[in-house]
Amino acid sequence: MKIRTAVAMLLAMSVAGTAAAVDFGALKKLLPGQKDANSGDAQSQDSKTDLTSLPNMFRDITPEEEAAIGRQIAGTLLGAAPLVNDAAVQAYVNRVGRWVASQSARPDLKWTFGVIESADINAFAAPGGYVFITKDLYDRLQDEAQLAGVLGHEIGHVQQKHHIKVIQKQKMMSLGTLVLSTQIKGEKMIQ
Repeated sequence: MKIRTAVAMLLAMSVAGTAAAVDFGALKKLLPGQKDANSGDAQSQDSKTDLTSLPNMFRDITPEEEAAIGRQIAGTLLGAAPLVNDAAVQAYVNRVGRWVASQSARPDLKWTFGVIESADINAFAAPGGYVFITKDLYDRLQDEAQLAGVLGHEIGHVQQKHHIKVIQKQKMMSLGTLVLSTQIKGEKMIQ
């Protein structure tokens, strides 16, 4: 159960971990009556706003930011389920995983693979090239081809940036929520 809780947190951490990559302050300054952190003055409703800062909110996440997000998620996962204490198993999974990753569209990532202590049958990927499989899944694999298949599936998530796409969708939802709440506040002021 501990591992399931950690995995559920991974997605939340993915979104929370992008605070540095998202300039919400720029959007907040566009709202009427918000204080500018630099000047301490509240903007008036009819003051001009600089919309040029909005595109930065939805810029692509850099490879460095992607790796940082992945490190944070991997750290959270390893806090809930440590690596199996078997250097030979870890080296083998890394060797197979790195070979599979070298065939992917993103061979340049610093790929990191690990087997974690868990009775669950599962595998996980995090942005930036972090891939983990549970010990119970590893124990059930019958050969290297099956291991390569599991790792390849997880590599596909990283390659296709599935976690990053979720983060970008979350940013859009946050913007929509902010715009809607601003509009509702504006309508209440008119009434």
